[in-house]
Amino acid sequence: MLIQKIQKITYIHGWLFGPYIWNDVIKYFRQPALHTKIILSGYEEKSNFSNVRKIDNVLSTAKKGDMIIAYSYSASLILNSSKLSSCQAIVILINPFFEPKTYTIDSLYISIKNNSKEAFRKFIFNCTKGANNNKSDFIKLTSLFNNNFIPSIENLCLGLDDLKKIYKADKDISYTKNVHIIQSSHDQINSLDNFNQLKKNKISTHILEKSPHYPFFEFKKIYDIIKKIL
Repeated sequence: MLIQKIQKITYIHGWLFGPYIWNDVIKYFRQPALHTKIILSGYEEKSNFSNVRKIDNVLSTAKKGDMIIAYSYSASLILNSSKLSSCQAIVILINPFFEPKTYTIDSLYISIKNNSKEAFRKFIFNCTKGANNNKSDFIKLTSLFNNNFIPSIENLCLGLDDLKKIYKADKDISYTKNVHIIQSSHDQINSLDNFNQLKKNKISTHILEKSPHYPFFEFKKIYDIIKKIL
């Protein structure tokens, strides 16, 4: 399938950073007639729904010829959804989050409760650490975060609760032909152990060389991989 033949692209953001992460990404996909940015619970003024149900609905209603691009937290929800195996769309998952590399989900939970400003700063730093331009990327991502809607601590902790359930769940994810996973080689948020296990399960995996957990400042590298996939 060529990118030009895709009818619809659905974008789903991750934890902490909202749907604004796709603003500069959409321009790479000029041909599709429809672009939809999913807003997860807590990432706008009024939102009261289950993110798990939201993900399930996206997968259930997607059609052949559509593409779903999901990042980090939402990518993990997709991999653990019972609706994934029957999804007709091409599913691109970028840096799905399973297990932290440098600190536990519980410690992140506590640090957000105690000092959210400092916890956000450290998380953003780790999201850009490993990039070729990590200092400037850190400044850009911090500015992007501060200039957009910031979820409440309560909603962020609910997202971490979802990730804790995923972390404790069986990670033996079976082969699904429409699913393609792109993983940053210099990811300082994710442990790569689960990614390596997915490779062993013959799931379509692709390494994003010299990229951090937040890879969107150099989206062309991701776009080139997607073109090869299609």
